[in-house]
Amino acid sequence: MSNLVPPESDPPSARRSLDFVLVSGLPRSGTALMMEMLAAGGWPIMVDRERVPDTDNPDGHYEWEGIKQLRQRPEIIREAEGKVVRVVSTMLPLLPNRHRYRVLFMRRPIEQVVDSQFRMIARRKGRSEDPSNTPDEERQAMIKRLRAHADWSVEHLRVAPNFELFEVDYPGLVEKPDDWVANIATFAGRPDAPAAILEQMKSAVKPELFHSRGV
Repeated sequence: MSNLVPPESDPPSARRSLDFVLVSGLPRSGTALMMEMLAAGGWPIMVDRERVPDTDNPDGHYEWEGIKQLRQRPEIIREAEGKVVRVVSTMLPLLPNRHRYRVLFMRRPIEQVVDSQFRMIARRKGRSEDPSNTPDEERQAMIKRLRAHADWSVEHLRVAPNFELFEVDYPGLVEKPDDWVANIATFAGRPDAPAAILEQMKSAVKPELFHSRGV
């Protein structure tokens, strides 16, 4: 990952190393749910609400527009100090190397991710929401591309010295949040989170919003 990080122009006095908790993964892999769970548990989150809730994410997208400037302004991540921030997987290599990152990486079957993405695109264009209308060649090409990207991202997170990785299985989380919340809280910096906090985190999990389950 280090060879992809752009040069930094900040003065030495501004280069203090910081620690961040990130939520990442492919688009439509459950990152918004993880942000909502952490927010429900009381973690401060970096969000600007510029992208309003919609059919795709009725409880909100939990995004911070500033992170899109990461390529041009890598040290913009400093603005999220002390808060959990959602960083799409393609932008992880742009994060400055001097900081340390704990990454909750959402894993979802690639076929589900692709079908969910096609549904979202279709809705925005006013077309049918049925991904079966997508030519199979196009669908298989996207599956191959996104699977390669997800595997590459996880492998690099595992070996990069300034990253810690915790993989979260999205379908498993939705089905049995009890199996996950304590470990998520521990990884995100609260190993002694009381039962009330864990219950608040679980309350954010809404199985009825888990669509595109077919493989």
